[in-house]
Amino acid sequence: MYNLVDILNKEKSAHEIELFLFNPVLDDKYKDLGNKTKIHSTFLLSCLFINFKQAKDFYNLRRLSVYIIVKAIERIMGTNFLRKLVIHNTLFRMQYDVAISFSNDIPLNYVFLGSNYFVQKVVTAKKKIAWIHNDIDRLGMTRDYILQEYARFDKVVNVSNSCKNRFEELAPEFISKSCLLGNYIDGNSLRIKADEFNPYKDEVQMVKIVTVARIDNQQKRIDRILKISKRLIEKGIEFKWHIIGNGPDLNTLLKEKEILGVNKYVVFEGYQPNPFPYIKNADIFVLTSSYEAQGMVLSESLLLGTPVVTTNFPASLEFVQNEKNGIIAENSTESLFETLLELLNNNSKLKELKQNLSGNDFGSLANDFLLKFEKIIHF
Repeated sequence: MYNLVDILNKEKSAHEIELFLFNPVLDDKYKDLGNKTKIHSTFLLSCLFINFKQAKDFYNLRRLSVYIIVKAIERIMGTNFLRKLVIHNTLFRMQYDVAISFSNDIPLNYVFLGSNYFVQKVVTAKKKIAWIHNDIDRLGMTRDYILQEYARFDKVVNVSNSCKNRFEELAPEFISKSCLLGNYIDGNSLRIKADEFNPYKDEVQMVKIVTVARIDNQQKRIDRILKISKRLIEKGIEFKWHIIGNGPDLNTLLKEKEILGVNKYVVFEGYQPNPFPYIKNADIFVLTSSYEAQGMVLSESLLLGTPVVTTNFPASLEFVQNEKNGIIAENSTESLFETLLELLNNNSKLKELKQNLSGNDFGSLANDFLLKFEKIIHF
């Protein structure tokens, strides 16, 4: 959503944009969008969408105490019930031409009430549009769920062809409202940020691998990195693997890193406001996810001239040309290890992949993206 709003502001569009954030921890990121964008959030609602660590880092003592009380009530009443109660008492009754639910719900977790529900029940708009950002099957979306959840939306935007095809396969009745619009990448801004510094000045003699992802073993499978690193060390490979991001499994993985004895080779860098120098100056970007709808970071890596190694998920073939600008491994720890081992033992192949990425030009993406976006909202 940040990239979408940012490009609309930069293009000096006639849109008046307002954001309602469920997670106010993100507010700092959005401050640089300027006066054109009005940002809304409510404290009580935010309590239901952030974890304790975020609350402890973000709230003062008084608010943290209220947060703890709210979470205790949530355990008693149930997440969906309490979200429904708070959402319906949100004093947000503006009228809009278009309302976008940008964050899809995750029925697999049995927590249905989020952005979709808020747009449907609280926001008054002439048109309502929902985005789907992830693998539909992995989210737990069934035909019955889709027919019920998306009947009240005028358009449903998917971020990859594979996601769109699956949506239409499950609900052919909604083909007319199904759209495709990949996540927008601002190539010029990306390059400028990537040139701000080089984080690997002291690692000249070793292969530099980077992964940027939420530290989550369920989808992002960061745990695979530690197992692969252990085996690469045993094969005598000299490398340093930098992991950028934060998430629920960080502490668990830090302990496992100690147990496996890979401290010298694997570095958890935590959240970085500008991860792009880590990507640009790396030799390889590795995506270890078990599933993705698009894998936006793959496109960012390729744009910055860094070859990728990725697991095989339906959308990966849309963004990675196998053996040309990256390598698509099977979706397993073993296949990722074998792929990396072969690549790290074949310097000429790595150079070839990088050479194929020289001269990338994403300059036309902005106009193409904006044309598609305007077509979606002005149907």
